[in-house]
Order: sequence, then structure tokens, then C-alpha cells
Amino acid sequence: MHGECVGAGDPAGAAGAAEGGVLSFAGLAGGVRSESEPWTAEEWFHEGCRLSESGEFEQAVTVFRRSLCLLGSESGGLGVRRAGGWGGGEEPLQPDPADVNFHLADALYRGGRLEAAVERYYCAIEWAPEFIEAWSQLGCLQAELEEFEAAEESLRAALAIHPSNPDVLLSFAQLLDRLGRESEAVEYWRQYLQFDSRGPWSEHARMRAGGLESGIGGGCVAGAGLPLESLVD
Repeated sequence: MHGECVGAGDPAGAAGAAEGGVLSFAGLAGGVRSESEPWTAEEWFHEGCRLSESGEFEQAVTVFRRSLCLLGSESGGLGVRRAGGWGGGEEPLQPDPADVNFHLADALYRGGRLEAAVERYYCAIEWAPEFIEAWSQLGCLQAELEEFEAAEESLRAALAIHPSNPDVLLSFAQLLDRLGRESEAVEYWRQYLQFDSRGPWSEHARMRAGGLESGIGGGCVAGAGLPLESLVD
């Protein structure tokens, strides 16, 4: 049913949706929690992070969605919580919806649902347009899906936010190489070396910047993957 959060605030509801069992929330004080007491959006978020770190990606997806449902009901879609009800003042939502969407995208990606992950990265960016990690991971994922024009746009957006970010410079240089635009890539290899001259990709970057051929293929940053932790405040 569209717009309805079945089981939101109910740990048993999420457990039933994810291969049975009981979802635990290790961060609760003393590990004691009334079964009838509903979880907050922040508690669902931390449980989703725990599940992702444990490799339980399908359960994590369900739990992150619970968090987003609760955030939506608390904010009325406005991105703020009304302190003391709708007659009170406003305060930022916790957790940040951009952060929840980012982690949801990561869980979807790691669970093999790449197209769905793309949409969730866009959701994170809608909440936080200067979320550089979301732009960067979106660009890498689009390159993996061979959506090269979109990947270039996303990585350029990340560079516009932080032109000296070495991971983004590396990913963009690799993308240009992959597209056969080596002459354009050289400048980004050189910029990358200005900020990371001793990293694992530095020797390859020197060869590419010097116009030498290398057997290492293109693509996004190897080993960087899609991080579980974001830097949204």
C-alpha cells in the first residue's frame, strides 16, 4: 500500500519482513526494552547500520525504511520536527534523512539492487545538495552501470563541491580514461597527485599523468567501494 509504513515503530513487524527472527538493538540502555514501547527513527537507523555491518543487507533495507517512515510522519515532509507538537518551534530531524537515505543506498547496493541504490543516492542529495560522498558514490555506481554521461555529471558535481578531494579526482580521471579521453584525464591525474602523492594509486597516477601506458583498468576507486559511514553532520 502506497504511503503506509506497515510495522513502523514495531520491531516484530520488521523481523517478520526479514526472514524471521527478532531484531535486536544493541545500543539500548542496559539491553532492556519493553516490547510494547515503539522504537524511534534514530533507533531504527542505528539498527540498520548494525545489520549492514553484519552483512544482513535485506534486513537493513527494511529497517532503514522504517526509520524514514517515522521521520516522514514526524516532519510532515518538511524536514524539521515540531518541538512540543505543531504549535511549538522547529528543530532538525534526527537522524538526518540524507544520512538515512545514504545508508539505505549502500545496503541496496551491497544487496545487489543497483538501480534502487541509484534512486536512494538521489534522495540523499535532494535532502543535502552538497553531500559530496553521495554525489561521488552515485557517480561510481552510474559508471558501474555504464551510464557514463550521468556518471560524469555526478562526479563533476562532487568536484564542484570539493575540487581537491583526491578520491573524486581519482574516480573522475579513471572515468575519463575508461571513455578514451586520456588527454582530458591527464590533468585530473596530476591534480590527484597534488593531494595524494604516496597512496596506493600514486604510481599509476604518475604513469598516466606522464602519458605512459598501464595495464590497470579504469573504473572508480578500487577498494573505496560504497562506504557505510557518511559525513553528513
